[in-house]
Amino acid sequence: MPSLSKLQTTLAIAIRAAAARETFEPSAELWDVLDRPSRLAVHVNHFRASLTDALRGAYPAVAKLVGDGFFSYATAQFVARHPPQLPFVAEYGEAFPAFLEALPQHERLAYLGDLARLEWAMHRASIAPRPDAPDIADLPPNGWAEWRLQFEPHVGLIASDWPVVSLWRFARSEPGDSFDLARRDAERALVFRDESDVRCRILSPAAFAFFAAFGTARSLGAANAAAIGFDADFDALSELRWATTMRLFAPIHPVAERT
Repeated sequence: MPSLSKLQTTLAIAIRAAAARETFEPSAELWDVLDRPSRLAVHVNHFRASLTDALRGAYPAVAKLVGDGFFSYATAQFVARHPPQLPFVAEYGEAFPAFLEALPQHERLAYLGDLARLEWAMHRASIAPRPDAPDIADLPPNGWAEWRLQFEPHVGLIASDWPVVSLWRFARSEPGDSFDLARRDAERALVFRDESDVRCRILSPAAFAFFAAFGTARSLGAANAAAIGFDADFDALSELRWATTMRLFAPIHPVAERT
């Protein structure tokens, strides 16, 4: 009789292979433990159902807008092709937006990938840590332009050619409401978690350029210059105060000197 650890590993491989419809021949020891093939099917069905529920929980707006039939089809295909790589079900589904964009139906649902990216950013914000905020008063008054900020894990930025935030809000609205994609502009969003819930703020082009600069480790001066390129009256200090109040940034560090 093999060890419990080996049986668990073999069973996990068998379940993942069966869920992905791959050929896998379990060992004789595994069949002895399962007693009969139907028991493996029970584990496989539970595995698929758990992952499908995780996707439905992470992408409720996508599920509502496309309908249960299409969403069930898409999630079944995704689960078969993208088994989880991490042991935590809550972290499953990051590749789902790109998968949706690769489906043949994406041509008539072109907004779907970006809407899914927005929902994943919101899902990630809901489970990521939210530490204490740094204080912008710690920045030296004469050297702020050379300092940089980095987002905490609960913060995400989304830029889309589609009104994805408005679409997400529409999906949460009461039945009977209407939504006209043709009459809506492209939207950029900042996703974060405050003390009570996950929030989504629509950004101006200048504000998006400002915050996006931190994602590439650029300095405050470079971020301010990027924003002013869209709006000469952009108020970087006000945005910094708001962002630190919302605990968007990790501890403040100066830009490393180049050698």
